[in-house]
Amino acid sequence: MMARIYFLIAALTIGFALNPAIALERPSFMQTLTDDQFRDTINFMVGNLMLVYFHEAGHMMIDELDLPVLSKEEDAVDTLATITLLEDGDEYSDEAVTNAAASWAGFGQDSEASGEKPIYWDVHGLAQQRAFNMACLMYGKDQAKFTSFADAIELPAERRQTCAEEYADMKRGWQKVLMKHMANTENPNAFIVSYEPTENRELQVFADIVKNADVLTLLSNAISTEYDFAPGIKITAKECGIENAFWAPENREITFCYELMALHAKQFVRASGY
Repeated sequence: MMARIYFLIAALTIGFALNPAIALERPSFMQTLTDDQFRDTINFMVGNLMLVYFHEAGHMMIDELDLPVLSKEEDAVDTLATITLLEDGDEYSDEAVTNAAASWAGFGQDSEASGEKPIYWDVHGLAQQRAFNMACLMYGKDQAKFTSFADAIELPAERRQTCAEEYADMKRGWQKVLMKHMANTENPNAFIVSYEPTENRELQVFADIVKNADVLTLLSNAISTEYDFAPGIKITAKECGIENAFWAPENREITFCYELMALHAKQFVRASGY
């Protein structure tokens, strides 16, 4: 299911972005990209958007389904998002989780290079810790498939020895708590999806792409048909003024900021040397 959704999202977003009949105004940092480079950048952004979606959906599921949290919640939903993609086992979802882990590794390297002081007290783990945890789950799920990525971010041999057991434990734990919340009937209308306009020319391409491909509806259908949610949960894409995505339980709303999509695109362009 997930692979088909990822493939459809990738095809729709890239197809829309490269359609010669549609005049998209690229942001300044994408002006000189070739079509191939532009496609790869959008594909990287989509992979990260998928991981972010399932991360925020994890927060939403904890609140809406009254799930227990036996560790730091941010770590728990990172694990859920990663397992959700890895369990699909298809090259498209594998690519999405690899892009997301590479993104965290890149953010960590950027922070280290800039001399930025680590925020040890934050509810989130450090960027490189999140990358290593994701890489371990990837390696634990399929050593042969993900050895090259584990090598690329230098996942230590001693950590690799525990990864298969970690993956099995985390997968079993999430399956156990989610099993009783499986939907008896499909409820594709549990979520209200909206895309707010932006007047920021640097963000317009991301607003246009996700709206015209209806990315958030496709992702929402992947879980609204699986679990028993009360209707009325809102999923919103908008300009926020910050590079973020978040779940607000008081409003029953997940917000995805166009600025975060742009951040992932900028990161890929910079890392690729375009």
